[in-house]
Amino acid sequence: MADAAVTARHTTRQMLLENFSKYTISTNESKLYNVETAINWIQQIERELKEVFIPGGSPNNDGALQLCNTGSSLAKIKSTDMATAKIVLDHYKKKADDDSKKAGKTIEPEITSRADAHEEAERLNTRYQTIIGIKEAIGQAGRDLGKGRSASRVSLDQPRHAGMLCDYS
Repeated sequence: MADAAVTARHTTRQMLLENFSKYTISTNESKLYNVETAINWIQQIERELKEVFIPGGSPNNDGALQLCNTGSSLAKIKSTDMATAKIVLDHYKKKADDDSKKAGKTIEPEITSRADAHEEAERLNTRYQTIIGIKEAIGQAGRDLGKGRSASRVSLDQPRHAGMLCDYS
């Protein structure tokens, strides 16, 4: 994997951790989180995520916010995902074969050379590592916020907001 991919992961994680650290959730006298401030914290984090550049773009141009949607292609990326030139060549060959069957004529793959496939693999790996850096930053921000306390300890003084909080869990 190219240095750019590894750098993208680390740089993205550090940048987001710095941005996320500006936001806090206050607690009441019983050391329980207040629902209002918890919802506000989530909204602030979401605003930060919308502004994150993801190499190759993101669905709906909403930056990394798609990571909050567990069904999205971004959310499905795991730390073990990695592209190689062979994987890229196989993908484009299969795509061309499928398109050929639908069209009833031969369609050539978009990528056929090993050099182009290697370049595409590096682009994909940079994308994957950026997304993993974002996921790591979100997880670390949540852990840092709790600082040893359970993040699930929320004071539901105003139950009308309980449903909103569950939307983000």
